[in-house]
Amino acid sequence: DKSFVHWDIYDVVVNGLAGFRKLVRRAFTDPNEALLDVDVERKWREITQAEFQAWCRSRFHLPDVIVSEMFTMLDDRKEGFLSPRHIEYLMDAKIIHRMFDQMVDSALGDAQTAFDKADGDSDGRLSLAEVDRLATTLGSEPANAAQLFNGLDFEDTG
Repeated sequence: DKSFVHWDIYDVVVNGLAGFRKLVRRAFTDPNEALLDVDVERKWREITQAEFQAWCRSRFHLPDVIVSEMFTMLDDRKEGFLSPRHIEYLMDAKIIHRMFDQMVDSALGDAQTAFDKADGDSDGRLSLAEVDRLATTLGSEPANAAQLFNGLDFEDTG
């Protein structure tokens, strides 16, 4: 029905890479399976924007404008293609700092907005519980949130 927006599309529009990551992880359990599904044209192991858009359109019914934005965000080296490591990043249960930053930017616009949203008690600091809530919203697991928190806690203040 074209008069409604499906939840998956809404989640990707609102949450950017975090929403897309959840969508991909629900559809695939193995990065190689996802890679074989998206990487269908030669030159193998280099997923072009057209290839990525066709995959997102047919597999997830995502609009091209959103897919273009996600491709640009994932192609952080501006190489014009995605590699298997990008699919692994999307599929991995753990989120590394760079992927977390990209997910925050795509979902919330910028780091300050994300910080303000995560800072539930408005004290200007993020506790582990607050980082955990933000990471969970972005599709990360609690153990990964603790690892991210420890990596971000430069002053070792908790």
